[in-house]
Amino acid sequence: MTPALPPHRLYWLLSVSLFLLPATLVGVKGGYGIAAVIPLLISLACLVPLIRSRAVKWGEVRRDTAPIWVPFLCFFLAFLLSVVMTGDSLRGLDYPNRWLLLMPIVFVLVAARRHVDFKYFWLGIAVGSILTGIVSTYQVFSLGYGRSQGFTAANPYGNLSILLGLLCGVGALYAKSRKVGIILALAGWGGMWASLLSVTRGGWPLLVPFVILLLLHLARLPRKTAVMLLVAHIVLVTLAFPTASRVISNRIDDASRDLSIADPQKKSESSVGARLAMWKISFQIWQEHPAFGIGPTRYKDELHRKNTEQFKSSDIYTQNVAHHEWLDAMARAGTVGGLALALVYVLPLAGLLRRRHTRPALRSLGGAGVVAIVGSFGLYGLTNTTFTNHPSLLFFIVALSVVWAQYLQETDADPATQSWPLLRRRG
Repeated sequence: MTPALPPHRLYWLLSVSLFLLPATLVGVKGGYGIAAVIPLLISLACLVPLIRSRAVKWGEVRRDTAPIWVPFLCFFLAFLLSVVMTGDSLRGLDYPNRWLLLMPIVFVLVAARRHVDFKYFWLGIAVGSILTGIVSTYQVFSLGYGRSQGFTAANPYGNLSILLGLLCGVGALYAKSRKVGIILALAGWGGMWASLLSVTRGGWPLLVPFVILLLLHLARLPRKTAVMLLVAHIVLVTLAFPTASRVISNRIDDASRDLSIADPQKKSESSVGARLAMWKISFQIWQEHPAFGIGPTRYKDELHRKNTEQFKSSDIYTQNVAHHEWLDAMARAGTVGGLALALVYVLPLAGLLRRRHTRPALRSLGGAGVVAIVGSFGLYGLTNTTFTNHPSLLFFIVALSVVWAQYLQETDADPATQSWPLLRRRG
């Protein structure tokens, strides 16, 4: 069968499709679903010329992509083992199934990495960060929302928005074009602003590395350009400061008030108290079912049953996750699930370290992107269950596949010819 388009056209379409997910992730209603399906379909179409090509060594592709597909496969197998051992419903595999369904993207991106233009992905990051800032401003100041949430829940919206901003900072530091770097640096504030208006505390620590990236970016610019950009940053921060200080102060006061409640039942009705109660219940479930967990679909019923016995919190009755990635995985799939989750975070970073002599991560925009995405989701997992949220899971899988393929593309050349970007000053 001959493809309808020549290979170079398919690769161009694949490159352009990488723009869609970050650009429409949280700022366009339903955009994340379409944006994940389109790269997948184009990737499947690209398989035809790739399989016919004698230049592609699939054994090497399998090894190069192992830090991505191995943990995803292990996570699925952990939940499958939990379903088998606990007799739970196969519906428990609905969300780990998604880890595998999008795997063709990483194989095709790595196999065709010499033909893929990853600039479209970073353009999508900038557009997505700006768009989410606009959407959050409209929702809060025009529609009167208490928390901006885009077109998903407030917590994943805030976390994904701030990650878009952080990736803008990464892209600014490594951008080959000075103008592109400046655009990315300024666009990053859109994601930061959206996260602030979502009142989601879990991702706020990422503001620190974002500011560090901006300062490193300024240090690489000519003095006049750096001063002008610094003034622009200061103006944006000054405009946002009244709202930012009020939101942060209110969240600190709310947390302090929640923690000061003495009665366990009343505390569990508060935001912080309900989360602590769910963590406690999830830990108890893991203690009672340490090996394979209680089962993916049985977790919700057990959470509510223990809530009735211990807290009777009306807030917990509306929840079906632990709001903690590790406790959620361990309660559902036991220690096996916890170990599989650890691989999701550890193996991509270990893959970077394994190639540190021939493919140093810090010389690569893709490598820095891997660190930013894995590190951010690791942080989110301490206060949220991000992988049960569709936009979060799709972005993690697709974006991680993209930056991993870009990392391999950028470092295929002799590393000795690549200077350290942090030490290279643009004239």
